[in-house]
Amino acid sequence: MVQTTVTTTVSPELIEAVRKGLTGFDKNDRGDMIAALDDNVVFEFSDSLPYGGTYSGKKEFLAFWKHVYKEYEYFNYDARAVLASGDYLLVPVVARAKTKTGYSMENEHLFLFRIKNGKIIYGRIYADTARGRDVLEGHQPRKYPKLILE
Repeated sequence: MVQTTVTTTVSPELIEAVRKGLTGFDKNDRGDMIAALDDNVVFEFSDSLPYGGTYSGKKEFLAFWKHVYKEYEYFNYDARAVLASGDYLLVPVVARAKTKTGYSMENEHLFLFRIKNGKIIYGRIYADTARGRDVLEGHQPRKYPKLILE
């Protein structure tokens, strides 16, 4: 039998900062997580939505969230787990949001963070952008029935 051991270089304090920032929906407290960003952090989100793209530095990271809140009344997360492996954090979350035009969605996202010298140097959100696009275009998120081919 092959045994695998996974270790992490991520501090418990940083894991807790990310957990606080992405847990509890309206109780999300991103202060410590933002403080843990490297000055030159690179953050990416799919450009299939109006606030997507690559953001460089803390100032642009904060601008990303301003763009999000320009479209939404609220956009909150609840982390299912904060998983540390090597110099990475993976955080699967449930996202709940309501657009300023009144459309709501619940969605699954995955945050990926890379850590170096105790700071977040890279982040990316993997999300179902089709649902986000649906609500931003003014209709409920489309859901298709499961199709079973025999």
